[in-house]
Amino acid sequence: MVKGAALFLQQGNSPQAQRSLQHPHKHAGDLPQHLQVMINLLRCEDRIKLAVRLESAWTDRVRYMVVVYSSGRQDTEENILLGVDFSSKESKSCTIGMVLRLWSDTKIHLDGDGGFSVSTAGKMHIFKPVSVQAMWSALQILHKACEVARRYNYFPGGMALVWATYYESCICSDQSCINEWNTMQDLESTRPDSPALFVDKPTEGERTERFIKAKLRSIMMSKDLENVTSKEVSKSTICWHAIIRFLLCSRVWEVALCNGQRGLRDRTLKMYIYTVAYMIPLFFLDKSVFCPSVFSSVK
Repeated sequence: MVKGAALFLQQGNSPQAQRSLQHPHKHAGDLPQHLQVMINLLRCEDRIKLAVRLESAWTDRVRYMVVVYSSGRQDTEENILLGVDFSSKESKSCTIGMVLRLWSDTKIHLDGDGGFSVSTAGKMHIFKPVSVQAMWSALQILHKACEVARRYNYFPGGMALVWATYYESCICSDQSCINEWNTMQDLESTRPDSPALFVDKPTEGERTERFIKAKLRSIMMSKDLENVTSKEVSKSTICWHAIIRFLLCSRVWEVALCNGQRGLRDRTLKMYIYTVAYMIPLFFLDKSVFCPSVFSSVK
């Protein structure tokens, strides 16, 4: 169990997994009961690798992204994603609203809004787990599944993932649930409606901040969350946090000088000095944090 309603089942619905359901994690919530219902959807030869609870546009509904794996015709591991819907938290039954086969061309991208997208064979689906911890756990499992698909070159029309047709024939969720699984990113708007002609272009500082956030996401993606220590993550995070403060102070200082805003200039100068004083000891104490690639990429 992982905080945020993510569950690993290395042994699928074996007796060992059943025992883990009888002694759930303190953060499990309704997941053990829902998981037992989802197991009943599977064929006897299939196993659940991961179940992650997702956000929903409907407050009374519960949605899960489920990674299901099986041994295919080539005796290799094959993975699919199931979108499972519960009408309520207390529901004793569930339905399938989406089936996505993980082919060798599968791509995974963070969407910058607490979720990620999975695209393959011309299809794209967006998933937003209920917690960051659950999201990173899901990303790890999905990346490993994609590596398997690329290693054995699974492609549409081949021998792989034929068994997924069984689950496609079982899609029977309400149309509103199916629509939510098929929501396209370019049709969603998380901001208030405004005419496109009057949307301001991002400033230089905003573009820099977005770039650094993207770098932070890449740092997290490159870490093995099962083995990484908080010290390693803290080093990278402190480095980028200091750089953000340094760049923003430099930008505000320029604006203050141009506009003759003495009060803003004085406050920015104090913050600028504080940031530099904060970065210097970090550099001398641990030069591995401030590697040359960091400054070259910022430039």
